[in-house]
Amino acid sequence: MDSRSVAESTVDEFGGRSSAAAFPSISKQKLVQGLKDRIRDPTSINQGGANLCGPASLVYSMALRDRVAYAKFVIDLYEQGEAKLGKFFIRPSEELKKYDPPDDKINDADWVPMASIRNAKGSFILIDQYDHIDDEGAGITVPADLRKWLEEVGYQKVVDRTSVFGMSFNEGKKNLEEAIAKSMSGYQVFLLILANLLSSDTKSVHSAKAKLKKRSFGFPNHWVILHFGVIVDQAVRLKVYTWGGQETIPPAGSSRTLNDILAGYYGFVAAMY
Repeated sequence: MDSRSVAESTVDEFGGRSSAAAFPSISKQKLVQGLKDRIRDPTSINQGGANLCGPASLVYSMALRDRVAYAKFVIDLYEQGEAKLGKFFIRPSEELKKYDPPDDKINDADWVPMASIRNAKGSFILIDQYDHIDDEGAGITVPADLRKWLEEVGYQKVVDRTSVFGMSFNEGKKNLEEAIAKSMSGYQVFLLILANLLSSDTKSVHSAKAKLKKRSFGFPNHWVILHFGVIVDQAVRLKVYTWGGQETIPPAGSSRTLNDILAGYYGFVAAMY
């Protein structure tokens, strides 16, 4: 059997057995269906209305690499309230496990692993912990978090080329070219950007960056995974995973130039097994 078939069988077995639920507010039936959908198509993994792009990118990379391990990770969380993959161990709080996320904002199959990761691994806001979907500040994932998670999961080659305060045009172009090269050579590449890059409004990118620069604590706000990229003169095209699908930067029909893209680009973290 291939890994997808084994993963689906693992989920079927989970769905058919009686077991205690560490997440009593989560529907087991919905979780089973959600897992099956994501095993068939990992791009359907979706942070939805939650500020969980870092965990979403990590969970997506898990499912891409090993669907069986991904399925077991989520099932262990649901049944045992904790899970481990390599040295990556998480045990979310009782408050989080009791929380019932809104169905119109995030799927249960995404909430369980994503929210558990962010909750169990703490927050850069020391006085806050990620406990519910509206806890946006505590949902932020800084580069050091993602780098450490990847190392604990089992990636042997982890490279951090991020700069949360931005880069000059030449630095940014060289950095993005390196990200594209690593993606082509087999690395999983996580880009750190302003989410506005996924919008067709060019002005919003520069405006958002200007506002960030005025705040000493400000930094970019979105992680995506690079699947394809090319730079030719002042033209750039990136294909990325984000929000339950694949999108392009710049969006189709946009006249955004390389300079516009680099205005909202803050480097990458790359990892390879």
